[in-house]
Amino acid sequence: MAPKHLRSRRHHLLPHLPALSSQLVHYSPSPFTRTRRHLQLRGPILLLSRHAHAAPTSPDVHIHLSASLLPSAHGSRAAVLGSSSYPRLTFRSPPARDVFVRHAARAVAADRSGIHRYGLVHELDHRASGAVHRVMRKADGRLLALKTVAKVDVRASQGKLRRLVAERLVLGGAASAACAFVVKLVDAFETADHFCFVLEFGRFGDLEDVLQRMPKGRLPEDVARDVFSEIVLAVEECHRMGFLHRDVKPANVLLTREGHVRLTDFALAKELRVEREGSSGEDSEEEEFKIVGRAYSFVGTRRFMCPQKLTGRQDARRGYGAPSDVWALGVTLFVMLTGSYPFGRNVSTRNARAVFQATQNEELVIPGEVGEEAAGLLRGMLCKDAGKRLGLAGVKRHRWFRGVDWATVTEECRAGSVRKRVVQALEEGGVESRDMVRYDARNVVSEVDLFTSAFQIGRLGEAAREKEVEEVELIGFGYREEFEEGLGK
Repeated sequence: MAPKHLRSRRHHLLPHLPALSSQLVHYSPSPFTRTRRHLQLRGPILLLSRHAHAAPTSPDVHIHLSASLLPSAHGSRAAVLGSSSYPRLTFRSPPARDVFVRHAARAVAADRSGIHRYGLVHELDHRASGAVHRVMRKADGRLLALKTVAKVDVRASQGKLRRLVAERLVLGGAASAACAFVVKLVDAFETADHFCFVLEFGRFGDLEDVLQRMPKGRLPEDVARDVFSEIVLAVEECHRMGFLHRDVKPANVLLTREGHVRLTDFALAKELRVEREGSSGEDSEEEEFKIVGRAYSFVGTRRFMCPQKLTGRQDARRGYGAPSDVWALGVTLFVMLTGSYPFGRNVSTRNARAVFQATQNEELVIPGEVGEEAAGLLRGMLCKDAGKRLGLAGVKRHRWFRGVDWATVTEECRAGSVRKRVVQALEEGGVESRDMVRYDARNVVSEVDLFTSAFQIGRLGEAAREKEVEEVELIGFGYREEFEEGLGK
């Protein structure tokens, strides 16, 4: 059984985890005590409260279930935790008990560390949000991406802790909602030194890498339309869940082997409230919605930041909302069509002040090779007045997307249909799928591999690691695709 009082840091995910089981039970910690409690199972955490609507972070009893505490059937309506006959839970019926036991077993299985289930191929990238490795799942040979975040970094920064929690919530929520264009979470676990996400792997790499390998650094307009339509839907999925992405850019757009888009890297995502507004028209079944609330943090990638993030302190208090992601979409489309940035083209990206000044002060100039309709869309998305900037619904209705059936785009992505025009353009441009890799089955991922990689560019030493890692634990962080998908069955 878990200690009576867990540190507040360990409760970060509890309020956000869905209640896998919620019902009235009798709780018997010993043969001489029997009390009525409201049970909730959130991830591997068993919560027992006197009141049905008690906050998840303040139950009367909370137990972190593990392999040794897995509940087992005992009698017609009872389940016991552990190997002895107590603690015991008594349910209203055997089916209610069986549902709880099944959900608890899956939650515990998803919470276990899965580091040794994967073979390390090589490191793909190392960003501020963590290192990314290409790995192969030993069970079936599937290529996946493993993102690792060092606990010492998370422990040293409340901001990084919030970003880690936000990313786990977005990825878990997207998987639960079966989002088509958000990168799929396959596995999540923590080890002694790291938090780990296992994600589907983009076989063509990210869009930034693709553009760098394409002739003239850009895509043909018809191909750009096919790719960008899915990026728009990806951001829409993110907003529908109630999150601003805040870092939309080509480097965070993956392309699958079939030519479909996957939006990734939600470390800067900000949760806001969503209001539903019914359908978008008499002949449309599409639900309109809008993000309510604002974000204020100065975060993102400087070339893709909207003017509202860059204003002085007085204006910055007004914050920014969904139009900030639309601005980043506009910059992304500009780069896809021209191979350059819309503002500060002659300014070094390293010169932050010059980039910000160009974004705020330069007029938008669109090269002649961009078609008239695409140019009109870019002007609407890159309007410096956020109030006049196109919203996502306006972007989708723009005449540049004439002939695009948005429902069909989503259905084809879910079905895994090959986008022949996209794949053909990439292959003709010399962009190769990264399916062929050399892999040694003995090369299993270990904590040593991840620790060495994570600290190659780190600034904290071994002493700091020993001091800081001890207290970092996010209960409910674990996730495993094969268990989560069957929870409702």
